[in-house]
Formats: sequence, structure tokens, C-alpha cells
Amino acid sequence: MREHETTDVIFGSDFPLDKTDLQICLNLQTLKTHMAHGRTVVLVYCEALYESLYDLLNQHYTEFGGKLYVRLAFGTSNKLCEIHKNFRVIVIVEKIDAYNRLAPR
Repeated sequence: MREHETTDVIFGSDFPLDKTDLQICLNLQTLKTHMAHGRTVVLVYCEALYESLYDLLNQHYTEFGGKLYVRLAFGTSNKLCEIHKNFRVIVIVEKIDAYNRLAPR
């Protein structure tokens, strides 16, 4: 169990406004800030973010100057973002999606 004071939850949904580019950018910025500060982020049904978080979720990190970085992407742009050593991400999805839709093939 993670510390409540250092954990934030990002909720996704099927509502059209939750899938807009603006909302995705806001969620990515929130995640990026928490990554840099070593907080824990719980992603609940955030399917709209997974493509942008491909390298993070697959642990494709880059090390430079003793720090870890990961590439976050949005559309055709991407950026290397620092990952604090205490950062954790927890992804919550339906069981069927975890095994069938999101599992690597």
C-alpha cells in the first residue's frame, strides 16, 4: 500500500470531453510533474493515455548524468522527462482488458 500523502489518482472515462487533446495534455502534465517529484500515480481507466506512456509502461528508460528519463509522447511530438527514483505508477483496468486488449502480443 502506498502512502496516501504521496499518491494521486488520475481517472479516465468514456465521456467525450475526457478524451480531448486538451484533457490528455493536462493529464500528461500532471503525470510528468508527479514523476519528477517521486509521487505515486494511480491511473484508473486511462486508456486515452496509454499510447503516450508507451515507454514508461514498458520501462524503456534512458540514463544520463546519474538520472533516469523516459520519453512521453503526444501526437507527433515527444519529450524526455525525468523520473524520480521514488516514482511509481499503478494502472487499474478491467481484468479482461489486462489479459486481452493491453497485453503484449
